[in-house]
Order: sequence, then structure tokens, then C-alpha cells
Amino acid sequence: PEVIRRHELYQSTIVNALQSSGLNIEAVAFGDMFCNGIADYRRSYIEPVGWECVFPLLGESSEKLAMEIIERGIQTMLITIDGRVLPPEWCGSWYDKALIESLPSQIDPCGENGEFHTLVTSSPSFQGH
Repeated sequence: PEVIRRHELYQSTIVNALQSSGLNIEAVAFGDMFCNGIADYRRSYIEPVGWECVFPLLGESSEKLAMEIIERGIQTMLITIDGRVLPPEWCGSWYDKALIESLPSQIDPCGENGEFHTLVTSSPSFQGH
């Protein structure tokens, strides 16, 4: 049997999905905030395809961004949870002020340590949101 590392699966899934989208892609923006080598990792599989990597949030404050997301009316849902640090029933929860305030103190409010991942479902900046 072949062992597929999840990072390789993630990389190929992202690249294949973008390539088959039919969009004329010039750059891919990521919401990573911590300067922990993630930018180099993302560039390693995006730039060889010919796309630029953009990191508009790199170095920003998690606490500040969490509140800005709420204040701007961006609707976001938790779509994956690290069950070692958060209860699994949080998966599917709306990312709102109540959720942010109920996070244990060791959890980054934007999930930047892999505690959770989110999906933006609606935003004032989306066309026809």
C-alpha cells in the first residue's frame, strides 16, 4: 500500500481544484497570520504552478482580527476541529462573539495553531451575498 502524507494530499487537492476551476488565476491569497514558516510552505507548491502567493494577514493580531471579522458582518463557520483541544460538537458552530469569548485561554481566537479551521459563508464583500 502507498502512504499518502496529508500535506501532499492537501497540496494536490488545492492545486487541482484551482486548475480545474476555469478561472484565470494569477495569485492565491492565504489567511495565515503567524510568521512560522507557513508562507514558505505555501509558496513551495503554489509558485511552481505559476501563481503568486499573497499573505495579507501575516503578522496581524489574532484578537484584533477575530473582532474585526464579527464587526464587518463576515459570517464564518467552524468546519474542522482538533478534538484534542476543542469539543467535537463545536464543528459546525458559527464563529461569533459568543464562540470567541468561550474559547479556552490557550486557544488562538483565529485557530492559528490548527485548533480549528473556518469557512466564510457570507461577507459584505461577496457579490450577491
